[in-house]
Amino acid sequence: MQNYHAKSSVRLRKKYFHIVIRNLSHLFRYHFFQNKNGNLYEILMKLGERSLRDAKESPVLSFLHREMTSALSLIATVHHNLGSISKFLRGTCVLTQEMDAVIHSILRGETPTSWLKAWSTGPEDYSSFLRILIAKTQAMEKWLIRAESSTQFLSTEVNYNLADLFNPSVFLNVVRQQTARHLGVAIDQLQLVSNWPRAHRGLGSHLGNQALTISDLHLEGAVLENGKLDDCHAASPTVGALPDIQIAWKSVAMAEPFGLDETVELPVYFDFTRSSLVTQLRVPCLPGSQLKWMQNGTAILLKPF
Repeated sequence: MQNYHAKSSVRLRKKYFHIVIRNLSHLFRYHFFQNKNGNLYEILMKLGERSLRDAKESPVLSFLHREMTSALSLIATVHHNLGSISKFLRGTCVLTQEMDAVIHSILRGETPTSWLKAWSTGPEDYSSFLRILIAKTQAMEKWLIRAESSTQFLSTEVNYNLADLFNPSVFLNVVRQQTARHLGVAIDQLQLVSNWPRAHRGLGSHLGNQALTISDLHLEGAVLENGKLDDCHAASPTVGALPDIQIAWKSVAMAEPFGLDETVELPVYFDFTRSSLVTQLRVPCLPGSQLKWMQNGTAILLKPF
């Protein structure tokens, strides 16, 4: 009787796993191989190939091409793994060590190590990993199309969500490099400045068309009221949405949009885990309140969860 139950349990686990792999494979085929826009994988590959033919492209466009190349490589790995496992479950191929490792990770609900090697900051559960990988790659397609079709990609007229990127901190450094080239200054002579709503102090006169509008930021440990940091109220959410802001790399020799006594430098993390620091931004606050916000652990997040 115990042997029968053991065999029955194995069959149920295998059937469950077969369904999981089939659903994951269908998800990938739909989004990257058979969606209504055609073969998205082929479209993105063509976008990536164009960067190899243009050695004079801007630092920002070059970065976007590298991001997409890395995303496509990871997608190819995931697609190959899922396809191989499907064949094994159908009995048309033998089990390899690589497949065995991926199978055991998925059965535990974990992201396979081979996938995390390609995207080290990705979610540790495989379902979130695949969902966010798909979302980021599709967002990157829009960034690339916009960058290749516009002569002025960096603009305050377009909102940028840094959470779309796999490496937002690298993107900001690339914008710094492109701004230095535009201004004809050394890269270490530039500092990141931010312009917040109700401050009435634009960055346009400082850096012209090299400023960016950043959207979908979130604040943890405080609220922004009347353009300044304030204490959370009883009904305040743990993490609250911030209004769109402008950021730009500006020469250190130029005046700050705010005085140092009117701002506090807050860390910007990718998400609530605070495991990945993206940059730091100066946020308006009441004079003399800087220590309080630092002790409270107040921070800006690209993603609230």
